[in-house]
Amino acid sequence: MTGGLMADPAFQLTAGQVSAGLQRNRLWRLVSGSARLRVTTDGGRVVECRVPLSGWFVVPDTPAFRMQLVAETDVVFRPRLDLTYVSRLGDLGRQQLIEPIRNLLSALDMNDGQVVWSTQLAQPQFSVWFGRALTDAMDTGDPLSSQLRSPLESQTAQDASRLSERMTRASALTWVPGVIVAMVTVVSLILALRLRTTAAFDLTSEVPWIAVILASLAAIGLMILSRQSVMRPAEARASLAILLALSIAWVGWYAPILGLLMLLLTAAIGVAYVVLVRRLLVDLPEIYQPIRWLSGRLAREGVPSLRGRLLTAWSQMANWVVARIELTAEFSRLSRALLAGSLIVPAYAAATVPETQMDVVVVAMLAVIALERMRSLLPIDAEQPEIETARELRSTLTLRGECQWDHVVYRRHAGEAPLFYELSFQCPAGSLVRITAPEGAGLTTLRELLVRRVAPERGVVRIDGMDVARLPSLELTRLVIGLDHPDDGQAVSVADWLYLDPTVTPLALDTHLRRLDLIAFIDQLSRGVESPIGELMARVGPLGVTRLKLARALSRTGAIVWLDHWLVGLTPVHRAHVIDTLVSRSGTRFIVDRNAMLTPFADLTWDLSDAGR
Repeated sequence: MTGGLMADPAFQLTAGQVSAGLQRNRLWRLVSGSARLRVTTDGGRVVECRVPLSGWFVVPDTPAFRMQLVAETDVVFRPRLDLTYVSRLGDLGRQQLIEPIRNLLSALDMNDGQVVWSTQLAQPQFSVWFGRALTDAMDTGDPLSSQLRSPLESQTAQDASRLSERMTRASALTWVPGVIVAMVTVVSLILALRLRTTAAFDLTSEVPWIAVILASLAAIGLMILSRQSVMRPAEARASLAILLALSIAWVGWYAPILGLLMLLLTAAIGVAYVVLVRRLLVDLPEIYQPIRWLSGRLAREGVPSLRGRLLTAWSQMANWVVARIELTAEFSRLSRALLAGSLIVPAYAAATVPETQMDVVVVAMLAVIALERMRSLLPIDAEQPEIETARELRSTLTLRGECQWDHVVYRRHAGEAPLFYELSFQCPAGSLVRITAPEGAGLTTLRELLVRRVAPERGVVRIDGMDVARLPSLELTRLVIGLDHPDDGQAVSVADWLYLDPTVTPLALDTHLRRLDLIAFIDQLSRGVESPIGELMARVGPLGVTRLKLARALSRTGAIVWLDHWLVGLTPVHRAHVIDTLVSRSGTRFIVDRNAMLTPFADLTWDLSDAGR
């Protein structure tokens, strides 16, 4: 048999004894007794955490620290499995490892908010990733990353970030020189043309030279602007806008009707661009979205029915490509027609203005050229508008709380029975929904379907009648209140962490911290709320962390609350306060309640025992 699957010997310790260093890259089990894990880092720091009630604990393959077992009573423990085989344990087996791993990371003050453990534990390379990720996090102080980083990346990430910031700041005002050049070009051209029509041009030798110098300045300016439009189109748009505005203003001064006509033509091209490109084009999905969807499906489920899925994705992509081409072609045709019409302005000016005002004709032609160049430089892409649309939606998205799962089918891996099969449930806004389900029934997946972290194989999930597939996932994760917050990795101090969400108010937070007996822990910190968040987490311990997260979650205001594992570490008094708060607060509340504590208060009970049939 392989070394990871053979029968492992048992070890014994009497109360007070400390084991030698535990073998790395192993899953261990405390068979009897109670004990603590002692972790000694390379820097000499020593932290301890309790072995969970299940008895399971993990010793990762990392040189960043050494782990030992401290016996509180007489204990028996043994290594059970090489971490290489964790991915083969099945969903229920892997689920039992999440708590031991998070207890260890909490003791080490490591943030694992970026890691979806149910997914990460199922990866065949979990043991390699876990050891390297812990080592990187210990070395850099960054949150635990779900992706492996190369040595070069981990060493130069901060330098690259600082360089990017400097480049962003440096390019903030690069449009200013082009604007100055545009102004100098227009003024020089007008003065040169005016000097050419004066009597002094033929009577003196100085005026022709001045006109030549001014004309040369205008020519050089036009060359610079032409070069800028090729090399730096984003900055060139600002320069051409100034060039166009000054030209229209000069034409309008001597021929108001022509200036107004030129202004209307410019506005018409702008309206066509906004409607066709910035509105209609961004409503189309990205061209490569079907291929990314197909790749994700194949990675998760294997290759059955590959031909059918590929043809469907290809057909969708072809339709979207045609739609994008048609929209951009329509804008091109319309804008070119308007530009052709704008040529009437210099033509009419040439026929009507006297010879002494030929500068009006030239400047009018310059305005037409600037308008054409500016039109050709308008961005015809969906990336920037999509970002702006997402920001706008994120700032204005509000929820009432009506949620619906409509005939949802979801399975974790190809060939497995569905985790959810034809799952349907609907609750009105403001409901208190009591969820009952055995361990491993997919409660985390159910929430991830709601916030669009994962997509169903079939069926639709809706909030307030809107398909969540059309809503921003990150914003949904922020709006659906839970114990964790998607921005937890950004918090440095205790104050940062407690007030991470803008809806948290000092009065509400103080009330819940006092009722959950957490104020004393904050008062003991070295620098109060300005202390590192890790200091508070280490002081309250793994069980107190749940109370901290509950206090913050109960202090937030929002339309949807989703709480699972909220009973960990609560006394009966704490539990009563949490239940009273959940019952009295507004909004839709999904509470996992396996102990029937919310039965008298629930509006609906959702039993997931047979969700997968």
